[in-house]
Parts: sequence; structure tokens; C-alpha cells
Amino acid sequence: MLSLAFVAIAGPAAIAADDPGDGIGIDVRVIGPSSAPTPSVTPTKKPSGGGASTPEPSATSDPADDLGDDAIDLGGVLYVGGLRGEIAPSVGARGGKAELSITVRNTSNELTDLGLRFWLKNAVGATIGEVSHLAVRDLKPNETRTVRTSITTVGQWTFYTAHVTVTPPKVLDGVKLDPITRDTALFVPPYFLLVIGGATTLLYLVIRYLIVRRLFGVGGPA
Repeated sequence: MLSLAFVAIAGPAAIAADDPGDGIGIDVRVIGPSSAPTPSVTPTKKPSGGGASTPEPSATSDPADDLGDDAIDLGGVLYVGGLRGEIAPSVGARGGKAELSITVRNTSNELTDLGLRFWLKNAVGATIGEVSHLAVRDLKPNETRTVRTSITTVGQWTFYTAHVTVTPPKVLDGVKLDPITRDTALFVPPYFLLVIGGATTLLYLVIRYLIVRRLFGVGGPA
């Protein structure tokens, strides 16, 4: 199911998204270059069932740290950090939750909007979750924002690839810009298969012990 939360810090920053499909939750935190009041979370849709949880947002006094070493400079007016991701494992067959995030920084002299699309693929290349038509509104000059999204029930595919496409305006501060896609690989042990395999092995050993004891009158196999 879907849960949405919005956080705004020291300014009219905002984020908007079309309602994605089941199993997807979105939350956003805004990170400013100066101290700000503690942000609050206002849910816009009440979760029902196994939706994604919303982590407590936070602020930092050094937004450059959030871009990371693999940030890409788009024409000197916009920085896009690397895609960060991890999967919280689960022993259930439906799998755990993938948490993805990316940080952007507006280094131009203009207010701007950005579009984002996150999606997750499994080991055979099939898309198993997507958050599209996500918009970061009114990104101010020298402002940094981190956008986080969660995709639940990702299955037990072991290997995954996560992707995000950031779509800037065609022209920002006189510089022509094109969309950019960042990717990352994710891995999670197939706990469900491991549990099934362990239970099967244990059942085999128990049956073998009972058969050997009945046929040969011994305590168990050598």
C-alpha cells in the first residue's frame, strides 16, 4: 500500500507525486545549508496493511556531504548525487522492502523544479516496483534536497538493480540540460529459500533416522 509524507524546512519547498501503485511508499526530507526548526511529518494517506514506514526526517548543517563523492555536475547549475539503496530482508516469500534515495543540489541563480522516476528490477530484468511522476518543486538556489522512496514486497530475487531518472528543466540559468539516470546494484540473501531448504534437509534427516532405526535396530546412521 502507499503512504505519503511531506517535509518542508525553511522555505516554500514542496514535493508532489501522482498516486503510484500498491506496495510503494514515498517520503521526502529537505536538507538546508543552515540550521532550521525540527521538521514534522504529515501523512497524506493513511496506510492500511503492510505499507512502508516513514522514517523520522532530519536536517544537517553541511548539505554538501549528502551529495557523496559520485555526484555529477550538470553544467555547473545542478548537482545530482549517486543513487543510494538497500533492501531490508524478510523470511517471507514476498520479500522485504527496498529503500532508495538520491540527493540533488541547485547551484544556479534560479528557482527550479525537477522530475524524478524511481524503479526497481529483479534478477531477470523485470520491473517489480516503480515510483513515477514525482516532482521536486521550487528548489531554491544553493538548496539541497534528499528524496527517499520505499518499494515493498520486492520478492526473493537475491540480485536487484535500482534506477532513478532525474529530469531537470530544459534550460536552467541559461544552460541546456538533459535528463540523467543513476543506477545501483542491490543484493539480499534469499532467506525464504534458505529456510525452506533447511526445513527440507531436517525432515530428510529425521525420516532417514527413523527408517534406519526401524530396519536395523540401531540408533541412527553412521
